[in-house]
Amino acid sequence: MDKYEDRINDNELADERLVSDMDNVKVETPYILNNMENLNELPQFSGPKRYTKEKLTREQIVEKITSDPIKTNLFWADEWGCSRERVRQLREQFGLAGASDFNLEIFNLALEKISKARGFITAHTFKDIPNFSVRKLNTWIQDKPHLKQQVELIRQEAYNLTHYPSHKLCPFCDKTLPIDNFYVSKVGRDKRMNKCNNCNVKIVKAYYDKRDVPNPTVTEKTCASIRSLGPLPASFFHRSRKASSGLQYSSKRYMECYSRNKIKYNKIMKIEDNNIRQQELQLFGDWQQRTKNEAKELLIKDLEEYNLLNLE
Repeated sequence: MDKYEDRINDNELADERLVSDMDNVKVETPYILNNMENLNELPQFSGPKRYTKEKLTREQIVEKITSDPIKTNLFWADEWGCSRERVRQLREQFGLAGASDFNLEIFNLALEKISKARGFITAHTFKDIPNFSVRKLNTWIQDKPHLKQQVELIRQEAYNLTHYPSHKLCPFCDKTLPIDNFYVSKVGRDKRMNKCNNCNVKIVKAYYDKRDVPNPTVTEKTCASIRSLGPLPASFFHRSRKASSGLQYSSKRYMECYSRNKIKYNKIMKIEDNNIRQQELQLFGDWQQRTKNEAKELLIKDLEEYNLLNLE
């Protein structure tokens, strides 16, 4: 019992010695807070919080994202040295719109692209807008009728402007004229020629004036329909002011045989009875080949007479 009491007394003495030693320890404090109201005057050692490897503050991140909303999360991730998911988290943390959320600036840019694309909305229309596509546009306007109406209005205006214009610019005289001053054409969006009527008449007239050949420029010419006879005298052809040689492409004899056989063929084709018509066609044969054969025989005779006259 005495030993136990002695052990307790020894522990109490050790505690008293520890407390007395702590009283003698002097703890130096760097600042003495005389008045709690001056707490804001303390220097800031840590500074504003940094969020990325580039040590960007909240204000810097917000300024970068809001100044250029077109750039994607992947772009900012590469620039700041973090992941794309981290950029998404920072957007959400700072209350910024996500990359896929509606953005008025991008929407207006998309409307401008639709107008330049003549009203067509394809994957190629938004190729110059990063992180934007037809699918995202449809997502934005799906539940917003006023946006859908605005897109449809711009698209229809651009389409009508290119396909049903009231005026058109002539690239030759550089004048904007009413659409009625352009000839109708089978090609083009507006189904009109690209040059106005006056310019078209001038160009066509200059073309034919340049090609106008009043007199033959050659003494011999090959018949385009009967080339096997070779060059024929110029007198075997009719004159043509529109050909560079001043002569028609086919000889006189061929044109005579062509007209005669063409008339006969048309008369046979007008026969109502099918059996009689087929019999006549079989007897008549291939009228085009018939024309070439008849014209060739006549030309050979003409050549013999022409050569005899030249020998005399």
